Amino acid sequence: MRDFYTTEEATKEAFLFVSYSHNDQEIVKEWVDFLIDQGVRVWWDKAFLGGDDWETIAQDLLSHENCSGILFFASENAIQSSNVAKEWRTAAKTKENRAEGVFYPQIIMIDNGNGIDYKFLTNYVKKTEELFSDDDYDDFRSLFGKKDHIYYVADKTTDKEALLYTIKKIAPHAMDEYGIIQDKLADISNSVKDTIFKLGTYGTGERPLLWRQISVSDNETTLLCQDVLTDDFGGQKATEWLESFTESAFSLDEQSALQGKIRLLTVNEAENISDEALSASKIWWLADCEGNLQSVVREDGTVYKGGYNNKLYQKGIRPVITLDSIELYSIVKNK
Repeated sequence: MRDFYTTEEATKEAFLFVSYSHNDQEIVKEWVDFLIDQGVRVWWDKAFLGGDDWETIAQDLLSHENCSGILFFASENAIQSSNVAKEWRTAAKTKENRAEGVFYPQIIMIDNGNGIDYKFLTNYVKKTEELFSDDDYDDFRSLFGKKDHIYYVADKTTDKEALLYTIKKIAPHAMDEYGIIQDKLADISNSVKDTIFKLGTYGTGERPLLWRQISVSDNETTLLCQDVLTDDFGGQKATEWLESFTESAFSLDEQSALQGKIRLLTVNEAENISDEALSASKIWWLADCEGNLQSVVREDGTVYKGGYNNKLYQKGIRPVITLDSIELYSIVKNK
């Protein structure tokens, strides 16, 4: 699981900027970890490189065209921080320069038992003349006006979910759910070298099946079974075998997700995979046919497009699964 987005990663697409006091880092980290784990693209100073000018970096990020909002972790520590004050001043200017409803400020209250709430914050900015001017107060109210912000309480677990719901509703473009899912899939893989999962069982001994991730495109992940499971004729016979395999190898919940998603590998896919990954103890069918001639992969992993007559010859069947990545994660995460 990643701890942060680098500046380059965050700014490629829409992101949210986290503003907070370092004195509150422990509780802020809980929230940031949660949001990143749910696919929210947030930038916080874990990505800050020592030696860079913080004020310039923060101003550049908050005024960046892909910055979609600020998550302000409000506390007595934060409101007394000159850096934090500069951040919400910059954010106020960014909001002012954007079209209405394009920049989203949200407040997360860190209440250390001193009654921190929205009224406290606004009164503090208004009355603390040694730290803030009238312009600062105007900027604060402009950024965090009552009509366009919701605030959350940091020590309420349910408020994390509430903030996530709000972000999904008002700034879904700052979400990177599928990117995070790929990180999670890699984390739970049963192999260090490749991304491999246990999914389903096969044979009388219910041997666990292993599946190698061979491609990720758009929001889908494709897995190739590590083993050639049986010999059978190709064409419709292979299709029928795959249907019965789905019913016998997986639980009812898994079957509902996998129905129609288990198939044979295509020639085009096979040509983009190494011979080592494709090699097996026997020849196995690919999906491509011309009449009764069906392409195959030889034992050494090379593709033979000319193929064999799928009504005369029995060759191996090596299933492939292509599934929405989020749905795949929900299936394999507890394996």
